[in-house]
Amino acid sequence: YGGPGTLITPKTATKVPKVGHETTSGRVWAEGDYEELELALVARPYYDVSNWFRLYATVGVAASYMRFKYESTVSANGRSVSHRSHTYDDWDVYAVAGLGAMFSYERYSLGFDFLARLWADPLTFDTDSMRGSVERGDWTFRVWFGIEF
Repeated sequence: YGGPGTLITPKTATKVPKVGHETTSGRVWAEGDYEELELALVARPYYDVSNWFRLYATVGVAASYMRFKYESTVSANGRSVSHRSHTYDDWDVYAVAGLGAMFSYERYSLGFDFLARLWADPLTFDTDSMRGSVERGDWTFRVWFGIEF
C-alpha cells in the first residue's frame, strides 16, 4: 500500500455466506496488467563541446495512451462468490523537458537523457468494485545507442 507500484483500494466488500456451523474459509485473487504508449514531438538544441562530445536539451510535448486491465475473484469454501474484470484506459497530453549528452566515435554514438514529464495526469478509475490510480514517474532516464548510415 502506497509503495512504488499501483495503488488499488477496495471500494465495497463482498459478503461471504456462512455454511451451517462450519468455519468459512475464503480467498481473494487479483491480477492486473498495465500498458503505456508514449509519442513525443520535441526540439533538441545542442552544443558541441568537442568533435566527439555533445550536450543537448530537450523541450516538447508528448501524448500517451494508458491501459490497465484488472481481474479479481473472491471464493469461499472452494466456490466462486464474485468475479469481476474491467479495462480502464485514457489519453494524456503533457510537456517534456530534459538534458542529455552524446558521445561519438566514427559512425557510432552512445547517449543518455534525463527527461521530466510536466503536468502529466495519472490513470484513475472509480467503479462499484474498486478505486485507484496508476501514476507514472516524474523523471525518466534513457540510455541509447546509434549508428550513422
